[in-house]
Amino acid sequence: MGWDRELGGIYAELEEELSRLAPPCKACGQCCHFHTFGHVLYSSNIEVEYILKNAGLPTTYTQEGVCPYLANNLCTIRQYRALGCRVFFCHPDWKESSPEIYEKYHRKIKDLSLAYHLDWYYAPMLRSLSEAHNEDYPLE
Repeated sequence: MGWDRELGGIYAELEEELSRLAPPCKACGQCCHFHTFGHVLYSSNIEVEYILKNAGLPTTYTQEGVCPYLANNLCTIRQYRALGCRVFFCHPDWKESSPEIYEKYHRKIKDLSLAYHLDWYYAPMLRSLSEAHNEDYPLE
């Protein structure tokens, strides 16, 4: 099994855990407006490569600080989205529990990266996507 399939398995495990916890989400796309909402989406290189491998580079960057995969307030890469997207909920009751869940799955992703002897790079996702526009850096 390759790293990408294992990452998909980690995401599936997270989705199962979140389905039991049932965090509220209005699917409004507000969380994808990073600057407006006051946050930066960080992701690892393995997560960005997973997105690029499955969904490709975004075709347009519509607005600075907005996820380029957002269209009509919907995530166009929902099944491939990064961990930070998966555990961020704008409902105030979830502000406290999201970091705990994030840390748990962040560790699993980092361990996966190390198990496959991949370099670990953790940065704002928009920066990583911008860098991907300028060079080809596939993970083996």
